[in-house]
Amino acid sequence: AGARNNSAAQYHFGTKDALVEAILLKHRLPIETRRGELLEQAIRDGREKDLYTLIAALSLPLLEQTNPEGRHTYAAFVASVSRIRLYVTRVALNPSFPVTQDIVKRIAGLIPKMPELYFNSRLQVLADMTTGVLQRVDAAGLDTPTAKSLFDDMLRMAAAMFAAAAK
Repeated sequence: AGARNNSAAQYHFGTKDALVEAILLKHRLPIETRRGELLEQAIRDGREKDLYTLIAALSLPLLEQTNPEGRHTYAAFVASVSRIRLYVTRVALNPSFPVTQDIVKRIAGLIPKMPELYFNSRLQVLADMTTGVLQRVDAAGLDTPTAKSLFDDMLRMAAAMFAAAAK
């Protein structure tokens, strides 16, 4: 809001964690909505059991969400927060986000069985890969076709990671 007074943030949000949570939740509705659209399209296309398609449904909304300058600032914010709090796993398992939860369950049903902790760690790696690619795209100033190609490479690598058996 442009305020330089830390007391104002504390007054409105109570704690730093509450402020971070408010920022994350502000962006979650459009992401959840877009994931729903992508899942519906996958179902219409008969690709609801395709691992790559489901991973893309989780990740593409972050590629599409940019600030007015075309940068992925929300993804960068998620990256910094997820390193501290494992935010991504909490959201993926949060019943307040039923589409995300549905996609995650569908992914789990398509891959070799593994301990929940291991699966959740792979979700975190997917989030790290997604935000990492977007940070690279922004830092390098890549054009849209190159950015989409790099993002697609990441999605294929993520699908291979999930498909691999746990050791």
